[in-house]
Amino acid sequence: MPDDTAANTAKGAADRKSVRKFFDFDVNSDDLKPRKGKYVIAFWATLIAGGIAWFGVSQVVGIISGLAAGAFAIGIDRVLIQMQLNTRTKKKEENHAEFRKLATETRRIQAADTMKALMRVFERTMIDRNSLRVLEQKYVFETERSLFDEETLQDKLGDLLNKSIRMMSRGDFTNQRWRKIRWTDTRKEELFFNPIRLVALFLTETQLVICDVQIDSLGGDLREDIQRISLPKVVNIHFTAERKRLAHTVEELVRMAEDLDYSAKEIEDMKKALKEGDGDWVQEEMTSHLRITRTDGGFLAVPIRSEVFFGKHTSALDQDSALTENEIAIDRMINELNRLVEHAGGARAE
Repeated sequence: MPDDTAANTAKGAADRKSVRKFFDFDVNSDDLKPRKGKYVIAFWATLIAGGIAWFGVSQVVGIISGLAAGAFAIGIDRVLIQMQLNTRTKKKEENHAEFRKLATETRRIQAADTMKALMRVFERTMIDRNSLRVLEQKYVFETERSLFDEETLQDKLGDLLNKSIRMMSRGDFTNQRWRKIRWTDTRKEELFFNPIRLVALFLTETQLVICDVQIDSLGGDLREDIQRISLPKVVNIHFTAERKRLAHTVEELVRMAEDLDYSAKEIEDMKKALKEGDGDWVQEEMTSHLRITRTDGGFLAVPIRSEVFFGKHTSALDQDSALTENEIAIDRMINELNRLVEHAGGARAE
C-alpha cells in the first residue's frame, strides 16, 4: 500500500507540471524570424556574372548572363523563403497541437481536483444526505459545465446533483493564474483560472450550510471553510455583480490577442492604438457574489462567478440586454433560496 501511495503522489506531481506548463505556454512562440528577400545578393550576382561575360565574351552576352544570374539568385531566394515559411507553419501547427493537449489535460486535472474537493468538504459537514432538501431544479452553471458533462455529474454526485448548489469563480489563494483562449477551429473561447474557488450550498430543514473551498491545481493545495447559518436567522439572500477593468501592459494585451488568435493586422492595429493612448482595448473581469443577510445585521458574501472579457470596450448599457442562460439560472436560484428562507421564517413565527 505505501508503494501505491508513493506512485500516486509522483503521478499527481507530474500531472500538475502539465497545468503549470499550460499557463506558461507561449502558443505563438516562433524563434525563426521572418526572412525577407535578399535582393542585394541578386544585384551582386547580376553585376559579377554580367561583368565577367561582358569583358570575356561580349556586351550582349554580358547583359544576358547578368540578367540570368540575377533571376537565378532571386529564384533561389524565393525557394529558401518558401522553405522557411513551410517550417514556420509546421512549427505553429505543432505548437497549437501541444497547447490543445495541455489545455485538455488541465481541464481533466481541474475536474478531478474539484470533484475530490467537493466530496471531501461534504463529508466534513457530516450531513445525512437524506436530510437535505431537494431543490426544484438541478443548478449547473457555466464553469461547472466546462469541467463536467451532465452524465459525469449525475454519475459522480448522484442525488447531490439537485440537493446542492455548486458555484465556481476565480480564487485568491495561492498560485494565481488565469488564461483565456480561443480555439482556431471552432472559434470558441474558454477561460481557465487557478485556483478554482468552489462555493457549495446545502440546505436542511433548519440550516443553510456554506462550504467555501479554494482548489490549487498547480500545487495540489486546498483551503476549506464551512459555515452554518440557521435558516430562521437569514433575512434574505441576494445577488451582486461588478465589472472592473484590469491594468495590463501593451505586451500583456498583445499576448492575449495572440492567444485568442487575432490576425496579424488586428494585432498591429491594436499596438498602434495602444501606443497612441487609445484605451478602447481592454481586459475586464465580471464577478458576481451571493450575499446572505442575517437577522443580527451581519452578512456573509461569497463569490459565485468569474468571467473575463478582452477586446474593444463596450459599456454595459450598450450591450445586448437579453439575459444569458447563466443569468436566468442564477435568478431562479436566488428566488428559490429566498422562498425557502421565507418558509423557515414563517414556520418560526408559527
